[in-house]
Amino acid sequence: MSKIDTHLLVTYHNTSMSKSDLTRHKIFEGAIECIAKNGFEQSSFTEIAKKTKVNRTLVTYYFGTKKKLIQELVKYAIRSGQIFTQQYLSKNSSSADLIEQYINATFQWYEDYPLHAYFLLLSFQRSYYDKDVQNIVAEMIEMARYRIQEMIKKYYPANPDLTALWADQLHSALLGFLLTNFAYFKKDTQEYKKQCVSLAKKIMKEN
Repeated sequence: MSKIDTHLLVTYHNTSMSKSDLTRHKIFEGAIECIAKNGFEQSSFTEIAKKTKVNRTLVTYYFGTKKKLIQELVKYAIRSGQIFTQQYLSKNSSSADLIEQYINATFQWYEDYPLHAYFLLLSFQRSYYDKDVQNIVAEMIEMARYRIQEMIKKYYPANPDLTALWADQLHSALLGFLLTNFAYFKKDTQEYKKQCVSLAKKIMKEN
């Protein structure tokens, strides 16, 4: 288990690691891989148990239903990205351009956790017909926009309306470039990262 995975596990459960935590973590990671590769409908508790090498009854014990597991998986994958970004920014806090570092962190997360990224893309799609997932995804999007908006406020003082507009444009660009283009077409990450950074600088300059 990598450093980020261990940190993620402790933070997600808000407690020290226990055997139960480790089992849940294995189920989370195995389920994300199954769903990212096979889709939601084809990923049964039995398939997830095989992937994680745990007894199927444990999957049922911890999550009860597939619906509940999916909801917990979406939260887990979102938290994974949040923690990764926080760690990345803390290591690169000396940079004057925090917005660019935020973009770099997002792309680095995709490269390090491509299954999580693709799972979230599938979750976005599922949110169109699954109200519970829709609520979780909507909350995640709002938090991400708020985070970007706060960074813009701090480093690029502007009036509230423009700041909100910039945050919305940057967040939409990251979702569009990162999840849609990468997940579907496997485009070069460095090229799209440059496009996102260029877009950020263009927005700041034009507004």
